[in-house]
Order: sequence, then structure tokens, then C-alpha cells
Amino acid sequence: MSAHSALAASGAPARQGIGTRLAAVAPFLLILGLALLVPIAGNDYWTLIATRAAIYWILVSGLNLVVGFAGQLAIGYVALLLVGAYTTSVLAAGTVLPAFPVVLALACAGAVGAVVGVV
Repeated sequence: MSAHSALAASGAPARQGIGTRLAAVAPFLLILGLALLVPIAGNDYWTLIATRAAIYWILVSGLNLVVGFAGQLAIGYVALLLVGAYTTSVLAAGTVLPAFPVVLALACAGAVGAVVGVV
């Protein structure tokens, strides 16, 4: 029995070459490059469209993870996203308290979402 067939029979994954890994990562690098160029080359309208597309991409990825890969028909996590988004907007806008920096508002939103999720 050759080494290749012994490796295949053992169930161990074969090593991937650098070209295969680069081909798998290339679309993500392309999207990252385009995302970094939008604020520089685009106007406010295209920045708004790209931001909304990124938000929807995150929501769809979460839905795909829960419903697709895990096989659960539970979408209650969307309520936690809503709580986090609302917390961020209230804290960053300064409607209830003095305005927080955006990064601090995001951190507080994660903490509030975690507390609501536990409850």
C-alpha cells in the first residue's frame, strides 16, 4: 500500500498547497480591498449602500449559521442583534445620556446584548 493510499484510508486530511489556500482566501481579500476603497473613492451614497450591504451580510451569515449549518429553526438571536443595535444608537446619539464614543457604545451594546441573552 502506498503512502498516499494509506493516508487516504486513515481519514487524515491531505495537505493543501499554498495555491489552494490563496484561491480560497482571494475572494475575501478582494472584498476587503473594495470595502477599504469605498470611503476613499465613493461618495456618501455609495458608503451608505456598502454599509447596509455589510450589515445585511452579517445578518444573513448568522441566519445561515443557525438555520443552515446547525439545523435549528430558531431566529431569537435576531432580537439580541436588535437590542445591541438599539443600545449602540441610543448611546452614540446621546439621546438619554451624554454621547458615548462609537467604540465604547459598541462595547456597551455587546455587554447589554449578553445580559439580555442570559435573561
